[in-house]
Amino acid sequence: MGVRIHKVLGFGTDRLAVKDGKLDDPRFDVDRSGFSRMSPGRVDSYRNEIMKAFAEEFVDARAERLFEYAKEEVQRLDSKNGSATGPPGVPMGVYCELENEAPAMVLVPPNVEGWVRVDDVIDYHEHDGSALFRYLKVVEIFPLAGEMRRYRGERRFDWEPATMGGAHYNLMVGRWDPNMKPLASGDDLDDLLENWRPTLPCIILAWIQMQEQITDKRGFADMLRPCVYVYWS
Repeated sequence: MGVRIHKVLGFGTDRLAVKDGKLDDPRFDVDRSGFSRMSPGRVDSYRNEIMKAFAEEFVDARAERLFEYAKEEVQRLDSKNGSATGPPGVPMGVYCELENEAPAMVLVPPNVEGWVRVDDVIDYHEHDGSALFRYLKVVEIFPLAGEMRRYRGERRFDWEPATMGGAHYNLMVGRWDPNMKPLASGDDLDDLLENWRPTLPCIILAWIQMQEQITDKRGFADMLRPCVYVYWS
């Protein structure tokens, strides 16, 4: 088969603890192997855990609606991809290359297209063969919508929203236009840059709640950011 270049767009981290090319992170039960698939029945059985995660991520009022959306999406994917002979349920795209010089784990929602590809002839001749993990300074990845939310630290103002739209956040931190200064400054700017993160797609958040291998589910979710991962295998 030879060596191929893989390019992945998704929500990931390069900050998991790794030892001898194997996962050795306190957020995981490393003695368990593999990740569970999603199915409509399993979504229902984890309803309480998923609803709690949605309420923390997006605000309570939207949790019920997002749970129903996630369940309907899993049902749609299950009926589209299900097979009498194949494994049941919907797999999340988990790209984990811990033995590379840039070890990382990236999650790709099963309901998007074009976020994963293998090299073409230009990539093969252009790329130098090194692995590359890069965080993206974006709030959302098209076509999925996203917002920013505080994931650590205390609220700084009474008017601080539970979530902040991408356009507002970019104006506050100076990412809207390179010729415009950030609206925030000093400690307020540091807080926005260090203690806020993009919200995760609800199907990723639901999947995390179903994984017994992930013991610190909130801690793992807080690590994930929009990213691009390039690796050879």
